[in-house]
Amino acid sequence: QQGPGASIGFTHQTVFDYALSRMFAQEQGRLSTYVLERQASLFVRPKLWSALTYLREAEPTAYALDLKAIWSAQGLRPHLRRLVLDFMGQQPLPSDLEKLLMTEALKDQATRLTAFKAIKGSEGWFQHLKDSFIANAMTENETTAGWALEILTAAWRFAADDVARLLESRWSTDPKNDVRMWLP
Repeated sequence: QQGPGASIGFTHQTVFDYALSRMFAQEQGRLSTYVLERQASLFVRPKLWSALTYLREAEPTAYALDLKAIWSAQGLRPHLRRLVLDFMGQQPLPSDLEKLLMTEALKDQATRLTAFKAIKGSEGWFQHLKDSFIANAMTENETTAGWALEILTAAWRFAADDVARLLESRWSTDPKNDVRMWLP
């Protein structure tokens, strides 16, 4: 729009997201209510991410309650479930609740691949899952072995001894894994 009375507005999104996140911290269930009422909107994604970031640090109890409410909501849209998995997967020191929810996701065929992708590159998740879901994926089938290979390759830089142990115990005895053994 041009002419008299026309203006250009600018809002610093970070400040807005911070203020919104603080508002969510003031009342339990506020974030989950906000998200679930607006889950069809793509614009809820950045607000959810920044609110989860804020609440996890500033209000762990509110974070846990809202995270659980969002995760367990009937009919939660797939894009939000993926976002929550990605958020949890990036945490360097997963909480007990995050471990529980990620375990649920790793057991569910609908979210399993997304969960594996979310934890790739996270030292905390690797340490927690290396001898269970990751080790099992290595020998389950060709598809899951590929998922495990991506995680092992990323983990090589921070857990080379653990990766080598898994390679030896899970793949070294089967010649079909020779190519995989050289990749990490």
